[in-house]
Amino acid sequence: MLKINKSFLFLIPILAVLLTTATLYSADDFVSSKVKDISDRSYEPAVIQLLDNAKNSIVISMYSISSRTKAKNPVKLLLNDLFEARERGVSVTLYLNTRL
Repeated sequence: MLKINKSFLFLIPILAVLLTTATLYSADDFVSSKVKDISDRSYEPAVIQLLDNAKNSIVISMYSISSRTKAKNPVKLLLNDLFEARERGVSVTLYLNTRL
């Protein structure tokens, strides 16, 4: 008579479930994405574009903000884009680091 290991019998239903669920997803269920390096100052245009195109909500975290900066300062431009988004009806949430 053939002896079957009990742990092997336990693995058969698990394997069946995994194989069944793997076939339930198609390529349409996944979202393609692109990764882009936005380090240093190259982040500015990328972030501004995202803020300008936001439709529902923006959640952003910043280390600090100073309103006494020049008009063309990147932080000032970012804040202006956040205000514009809010005027368009986009929900804007800004988290600041309060532990300085």
